[in-house]
Amino acid sequence: LAKGFVRSVEGVLRDNLAKIYGNVDPKRVVVEGCSRLDRGVHARGMIAQVYCLKPNILEMLDDEKDEVDLSIQGKRLPHPKHPNDSSYFDKLPMDGNLSRLAFALNRMRPSDVQVTGIALAPEMGDEKNHPFHPSLSSQYKTYEYRISTGAFQDPTLARVSWYVGEALDLAAVKKGCEVLTGTNNYVAFQGAPSGPDDRQRYKSNLEIPETTTCTLFHVALEEIPAPSAAYFPDVEPRIKSYNVVVKGDRFLYKMVRFLVGSLVAVGTGKLNCDDLERAVQLGNWAIPGEEPKRKEFQVAPPHGLVLADVDYGEVDFDWRPLRY
Repeated sequence: LAKGFVRSVEGVLRDNLAKIYGNVDPKRVVVEGCSRLDRGVHARGMIAQVYCLKPNILEMLDDEKDEVDLSIQGKRLPHPKHPNDSSYFDKLPMDGNLSRLAFALNRMRPSDVQVTGIALAPEMGDEKNHPFHPSLSSQYKTYEYRISTGAFQDPTLARVSWYVGEALDLAAVKKGCEVLTGTNNYVAFQGAPSGPDDRQRYKSNLEIPETTTCTLFHVALEEIPAPSAAYFPDVEPRIKSYNVVVKGDRFLYKMVRFLVGSLVAVGTGKLNCDDLERAVQLGNWAIPGEEPKRKEFQVAPPHGLVLADVDYGEVDFDWRPLRY
């Protein structure tokens, strides 16, 4: 890769779609995902909406922004109100044949990206009165984070699992999962802002608790049946794998990785459940009489995290058949 170039799924799709649309400027192609994932995080349930802006729209946004109907408040670009919206958007390529479009994208893709389904954006009739948007229209998302324990790391899982040591106090971790479940202000479980826009948003969020309040419907530790016993027969303690499953209505920046890191810290004795409860209730890691700074524990690295599922409630997708 060229120096300073960051490879992303969004970038891969945008560049390939720009070619399919007729070698247009990739800046005109918009790829909106249902979740903003850190570098190194995986997804098998990612939903993305794609469209191509007409040639003059980018110039209009620079010169006559007030005259552009953005359709979703707070967004920087216009967003299609329905699948056939031609106000600011080019028609779909390949005469709108979605099966052919998915086939072309999969022929052009790198080995670590795969289009597994394709459909027109569904029509929306909800009380929010905005068109379908992959993030704003979702009801909840489910993440899975894989951790492993044992005498050493199973090398076949090194790229998809976080090795956390010989063992965890499973009872303590499960109690920690109960503490983290519910509707709470999770400001203590978000990552530091990474740029000027994020820093400004972070400062604003601290002043408005509603922006950092999330509902976690389900937080659980589940053991994964491990085949490793067959090829590490005499290793003690045995190599085991677990999934931390987190299902919620929304998530803050790096929130799942902070949640998992804190649960592992509870399982290894670096934190206790009182620390978690205090962080949830107070919005920080303060100990009475001490400076309110985060207790030292490792934030879970990105490679063990998978966006597993995104649920849209009663929204109906008309999935088209795929060609391989």
